[in-house]
Amino acid sequence: MRSKEELFDLLVDTVIGKCELPSDGERAWQDQIVGIGLELRRVLLDHPAATRLLSGRLPFGPNGLRLADHVIGVLRRAGLGDKMAGYGYVILIFYVTGFAVQEIAFGKGPSNAARMEEVQAYLQGLSAERYPDLVAVAGELLAPRLTDRFEFGLHGIIDALAAERAAVAEKS
Repeated sequence: MRSKEELFDLLVDTVIGKCELPSDGERAWQDQIVGIGLELRRVLLDHPAATRLLSGRLPFGPNGLRLADHVIGVLRRAGLGDKMAGYGYVILIFYVTGFAVQEIAFGKGPSNAARMEEVQAYLQGLSAERYPDLVAVAGELLAPRLTDRFEFGLHGIIDALAAERAAVAEKS
């Protein structure tokens, strides 16, 4: 080990290695990407200290490369060109890791619900005159589960990739 940064890189790569990747190509590509996103998020939430190290770090150790190659392969086999397969991978990784980092900020385990209630109460207690729209949706921002919001965003990414795929196919 030459440096602390190298140790951090290895730690992040070890955690990414815990992400189980689907081996079947029988499921639709969209379902495979959702599964990978959910699995990576689960792994990151299970290892909050390592997840915090992802910021500013390229996950290109052996396990990170395995993940990148797998995601890009799913997208290429789905008919996305190299550019969109690359975009899809980067957007997926940034989305999943960013979401996980923010979730970790709310606390893990039993403290998570209490922290969410605290934030929700704070938002609902804001001045409705000063922040009318924020106060109006305060009860919807964080409750009941962040997983619902995560999956909504994940499906948005997939829908955009599918639309790009369809547009390219239409031009052909």
